[in-house]
Amino acid sequence: MQETGTLTVLLIGADTPEQDALHAALHPGEELLVAGNLSIATTVLRGAAPPALIVHVLGADGLEPCRQFHRDPSTRDIPLLLVCDPLPADEERRALEAGAADLLPRPLNPRLVAARLRPHLALARRVTDIEGLVQERTHGLMEINQSLKNDSREREKVIAKADFLANYDPLTALPNRRHLMERTGNEHRRVQQDNSSMALLTLNLDRFHIVNNALGNDIGDRLLVACAERIEPCLHRADVFGRLGADEFMVLLLGEGLDWHERAEQAERVGRRMLNALGQPFEIDSHRIEVTASCGYAVYPGDGDTPNELYRRAYAALRHAKAERRNSLEGYRPQFDVRAAAQFRQEGLIRQALKDHALQLYFQPKVDLGSGRMVGAEALLRLPYPDGSCKGAAEIIALAEEAQLMEALEDEILRKAFSQAATWSSRLPEGFRIAVNLSPDRFRSRDLPEQLRQLAKSSGAHTRQLEIEITESALIGDVSGAVERLRSIRKLGFAISLDDFGTGYSSLSCLKLLPLDTLKIDQHFIRDISHDERDAAIVHAIVSLAGSMGLSTVVEGVETQEQLDCVRAQNCRVAQGYLFSPPVPAGAFEKLLDSAGLIAPTGQFPAP
Repeated sequence: MQETGTLTVLLIGADTPEQDALHAALHPGEELLVAGNLSIATTVLRGAAPPALIVHVLGADGLEPCRQFHRDPSTRDIPLLLVCDPLPADEERRALEAGAADLLPRPLNPRLVAARLRPHLALARRVTDIEGLVQERTHGLMEINQSLKNDSREREKVIAKADFLANYDPLTALPNRRHLMERTGNEHRRVQQDNSSMALLTLNLDRFHIVNNALGNDIGDRLLVACAERIEPCLHRADVFGRLGADEFMVLLLGEGLDWHERAEQAERVGRRMLNALGQPFEIDSHRIEVTASCGYAVYPGDGDTPNELYRRAYAALRHAKAERRNSLEGYRPQFDVRAAAQFRQEGLIRQALKDHALQLYFQPKVDLGSGRMVGAEALLRLPYPDGSCKGAAEIIALAEEAQLMEALEDEILRKAFSQAATWSSRLPEGFRIAVNLSPDRFRSRDLPEQLRQLAKSSGAHTRQLEIEITESALIGDVSGAVERLRSIRKLGFAISLDDFGTGYSSLSCLKLLPLDTLKIDQHFIRDISHDERDAAIVHAIVSLAGSMGLSTVVEGVETQEQLDCVRAQNCRVAQGYLFSPPVPAGAFEKLLDSAGLIAPTGQFPAP
């Protein structure tokens, strides 16, 4: 319980002896407030907190002050003691009826005054304590009530947010996959009952990951929002538009009164409008971004009897559009199911190969053009098929990216490459390095140097026998971070090469900052070098640039004697390509090592 305040006794119209008697009767925490007459007392009462007790000296105005205090709601409940000469019994009765709580006869006896005052002050003290407790509890209850209201509002906010996140994409605020599938089911039931039609379109940005890799996820996210804003005006109010995830969107065309053929024509028109809208350049920050998209659609009835079948067939049409030429629109056709099934089987083979560690690495030599000896090799991925054939790296990576298996795939490649380097460690000539490629996403991993260090340690590989190849697109967006990671990797002993140089985004100002060892000249410049002087000039410029910066060069894709003669004429010293050897499995590569690493460009290669 809180400690209570001071109790006040208001004394009206008293002489000094009476004041002294009252003072003597009070305890600590009690005070006497004196008013010379009723008018002054009224003023005092009007401007201060109510007293615990009123003591009034009976004067010429008789009992009227008692009646006045008794009638006033603000003083009615305050005990009033009347100081007077001894009164006859009937006068005492009238005084009590007028509102007096007790009588104090003159002359005032301090002990009698104390005895008469004490019960009233004790009761006042108790009332004050109770009022304080009630006030305290009331305040506490008000705080609890406010807290409950706040909690209720917070719960409502949390529930609303959870409901939003359950049904809408937080980036674009469009309906998400869950909401879209539920809506598709509802609309499918409706058009069944109405004998109507609906079309489902799926749209996917082409090579969107390149924007993410080159410019970063923030720019990528803003591009997705901008794409959604471009698509919405292409649709009618009755249509449903949402984001399925990543860079994929979905549209339901629901207008009334169209048969299957009319709905298919509508899907064609809307699909074309969306592709045209997305085909215009985007300006985000200082970046001018050009993207294309692919779109597939299916129409009910005809292309699918259930919502899931309709979506699956629209997606099959989308995949066919992307595989054929990108930036295109396809309506579902039955033969797409065959292709989709084949792709599904191929993705299943990759998953199983990862589970069984059945993926293989082939190795393509890098040859010193002066001595004809191998000075390195590039590790390249292969997936053996049950029929004995092998799927190449480009196809496997494309499938893995779509199936979201790239991280697991790269983990497997790095483990196998490092383990093979450790196995061959004693057989590799001085300065010989095995190169392994990193995707832009893996390169951007902040703990990449530590990943590589741990992998080298666990495999027993020597970092001086390994080379990390990165592409130019891995450097865009965070050059300072790329430089820091490359320096850390080189400190561990790895060599670093920039793959496909000349085809990406690197500027000379960026190149001079990078701690590189080698520039790999892309085969794009080699294919026509024997009859295209511009290709020869570009190769010559790259070789000269690398030499001036203290970097070595490797020419990729040398397949003919004419190409070899041309790259030698441009002072290229190291090359790789089918003229020397195709990528071969580990066993065949060991034979090349055992032959002192001498490879003549004869076109005759060890059997895989």
